[in-house]
Amino acid sequence: MRKTLTKVALLSLLLAFGAHPAGAVQVYVYTADNGLNNGSVFKIAPDGTKTVIATGFAQPVGIAIGPNGNVFVGESAAQDVIQIAPDGTKSFYSGTNIQGSVPTLPGYTYDPRGLLFDPSGTLYVNTSQTASNANNQYNYVNKIAPGGGPSTSAVTQFAVIGTGGAGLAMDSQHNLWAATRFGPMDAFYSTITKIAPNGTATLFTNALPAGLQGLAFDASGNLWASNSGSGEISYFVNVGGVLSTTPTSFLTGLANLRNLAFASNGYLYATIDNNLVKFQATGGVLSPTQIVIATNISSVSYTNYIALQEVADIPEPASFALLSLGLAGLAAARFAARRGLAAGR
Repeated sequence: MRKTLTKVALLSLLLAFGAHPAGAVQVYVYTADNGLNNGSVFKIAPDGTKTVIATGFAQPVGIAIGPNGNVFVGESAAQDVIQIAPDGTKSFYSGTNIQGSVPTLPGYTYDPRGLLFDPSGTLYVNTSQTASNANNQYNYVNKIAPGGGPSTSAVTQFAVIGTGGAGLAMDSQHNLWAATRFGPMDAFYSTITKIAPNGTATLFTNALPAGLQGLAFDASGNLWASNSGSGEISYFVNVGGVLSTTPTSFLTGLANLRNLAFASNGYLYATIDNNLVKFQATGGVLSPTQIVIATNISSVSYTNYIALQEVADIPEPASFALLSLGLAGLAAARFAARRGLAAGR
C-alpha cells in the first residue's frame, strides 16, 4: 500500500513537470510587414499566433533583438534604425531621418537588410547603398556604437563588400560574415565576406548564385545560407575551425526563400513562400521536413527577415495544479508510511 501511494505521488509529479521540462524555452519569431506607407512589426508565437507590436514604419526590412531585449528595425525608405520597447513604444536609435536634418555616411542605412548585435552591444548594419569605384559598385557594412544616437559620431564605416547587402552572421571568434545578393556591378553571383574584428574584409566565396539572403551559424560552427535566386538552403562545413568554401546542399526547390536563423535547441527557422517554417534537429542532425508555424506572414514576401527571441517556459495554471496534487500525494504517502511504521513497532 505504501509503495502504491508513493508511485501515485511520483507519477503526479512527473505529469506536472513533464508538461514543462526543466530549462524549456519558447521561441518567438519577430519579422516585419514591408508596407510602403504603414509597415508593421509583429511577433509569431510557437503556436503560430501573430501579434502586431508596432506600426507606422516606412518599409521595415532588417530586424534584430538587442541586448536589452528590445526589437530593432531597419527602415528602408526612411533609412533609420528604430527601437521598439516591450510596450510597443518606438524611439529613434540612429539614422538619417530624424527631423530630416542629420547627415549620414555613404550608404549608412539605405535598405538596411542585415542587422546584428555583437556581445558589446555594437550594432552592425548591412546596407544596399552602393558607392562607385571605377566600373564596379560596392556596399557598406557600418557599425553603430552602443546606445546609438541622432548623430553620425556614433556611426563608422566598418567594411566594404559586394553589391546588394543582405544578411549578417557572427562566428564564435566574433568575426562578422556579410552576404550580398550580387557581386560587383553586372556580375550575377552572390558573395560572402568575412570581416575580422578590426574591420579587415576578406572575400570568402563568390560561388553562390545571385540572390543570397540570410546567413546563420549552427552550434557546430557550420555557416548556413539561404538563396532566393536558387531556392536553396546550403551550408559550409566547419572542419577544425576552418570553413569549407564548397557549399553542401540541404534543401532545394524552395519558392520565395528568404531569411533563416537558428535557435539554441538546434532548430532552424526560415521564411519560405511567405510562410514561417522550422526544421527540427535530432542528435544534432536537422530533418529536411518543413513544419509550418504560420502562413501569409506578410503582405510583401520579398523581405521576411527574422529575429528569434527565446523565453523561459512558464508552466500553465493546469501544470501548477498537477504539481500541487503531486506534492499533496507525496506528502500523504509519506504520512501513511510513517503511521505504518509506528503501528508496526
